[in-house]
Order: sequence, then structure tokens, then C-alpha cells
Amino acid sequence: METPPGPLKLIPGGRYSLDFAIHVALEKYCSHLPLERQTKRMARAGLVVESQTLWDQLFGLSRCFKDVMVRLHEYLLSKQVLLAAETRWPLLGVTGRATKNWFDWVLVAEDAVLHSIHETRSNEAADAVLGAFHGVLLTDGYGVYGSRARAIGFVQAHDWCHARRRFIDAESTAPETAKVILDHIGALFLIEREIVEEFTGKNLDDALALRRRRRQERSKADRRGDRPDRHRGAGAGGLSDRPGSEIPRESMARAHPIPR
Repeated sequence: METPPGPLKLIPGGRYSLDFAIHVALEKYCSHLPLERQTKRMARAGLVVESQTLWDQLFGLSRCFKDVMVRLHEYLLSKQVLLAAETRWPLLGVTGRATKNWFDWVLVAEDAVLHSIHETRSNEAADAVLGAFHGVLLTDGYGVYGSRARAIGFVQAHDWCHARRRFIDAESTAPETAKVILDHIGALFLIEREIVEEFTGKNLDDALALRRRRRQERSKADRRGDRPDRHRGAGAGGLSDRPGSEIPRESMARAHPIPR
């Protein structure tokens, strides 16, 4: 009697196949299904498994991508323009640490994204993420980016969303001056919304070309105060994001991504 070989195992000597680990990862990261909820679904289908087991599968799967992550990091650092950001990554059930957070650092290009977890938001963590990048880095106002720009040699560009907050803060003391700036930023955000509607369904290259063309035709003109007539909102100030205007603040707070 011959026993046919079993499925390829992710963890040598383990019970579960590589396909099972991939299924768990897709459910968690693509369908946003927590591991505990996955165990309940599996139990209803007759498979009794603990969430720790599912976590072990994810950890084992992550080790398969170690070299890929290194190559992806190198690819992103070769880009001319990147977006960088960092946010807290809570550590649940951890005691004895000065902080209960790690930090998720992210690099974003038009065709790739890399997340990496670091213990701090320090210069050292930033150096590990940014490497020898020498292009243009789009960031918020976090001070580490400015210090690393001087140390590493990249060009720092500030995003409109965070810059805009400063002018909102200034409305109480200089309302007329702040209004002009906020109106222009609001008009630029509206252009981005309309560009997204226009390139929806196009492939990446066509979408990027369209976005660049529209920004040269419309956003650049708006920045000069010389908007074409087809841009909504005539007058020097353009659209206002105050109550009663066409677009409320919250709808303009975020630019839309290129389709993947």
C-alpha cells in the first residue's frame, strides 16, 4: 500500500498546508477578517483551530517574503518621488515597556507600498526606513523628516492636508488672509477629486499620464491664480470650504490614490 504525498507544508512537520496559510492571510488582509472570527467560521465548518495557530501560519508565511521585502525596499528607494508616513502600532497585553506602541512606517509610490514595524519614531528608525533616498519625499510636519532631509540629502515636500491645518488654526487671528489660502487649497483638492473620477477604470500608466496632464492644465493654473473657465468657482478666491459652499472641509481632507 502506498500513501500519496500530502500537500506542501508551510511549517515542516506541521499539520496545515501552504494553501491553508495563504487562505488565512487573504481572509485577514484582503477581507479584513480577524483571526478570532476566522476560527469561529472554521468551527462552524467542523475545523477546530485556535487563533494562535492561525497567527503561526501568518508568521511562517511572512518569513517566505523576507527577501521580497528587501527587494521591494530597494525598489522604492530608487524612485524619484515617495510618500512617507508613520503611525502607532498598539502592542496588546504587553507590560514592562515605557510605551505600549510600536510604529508602522510606510513608504508609498505609484505602484508599490511597503510597511515596516519599528519600536520608535526616532531618527534611527527613520534612517532604517529612508536609507540613502535622494529623491523628493512627501511628508507631514513631523520634525524627524526635516532633520533626516538635511542628514541624508533628500528633498522634503509637505503635503497639502497638514499644511492646510495651519491656516485653519490661523483663521481666528487672520481670517481674511487664511481664507485666500484655504480657498486655493480647496480648489486644488476639488481638481484631484475630479481627476479621480476621470481616470477611474484606466490602467496605471494611462491614469498617471492623465493626472499629470490635468495637473499641468488645471492645478498649475490654479496655483498661479489663472484658472481656466472650466474650473468651478470663478473669482480670485475660488471655492471656499466654509459653511454653505459646495464642498465641506471633511470631504476635501484627503487626496485620492491612483488605481492599482
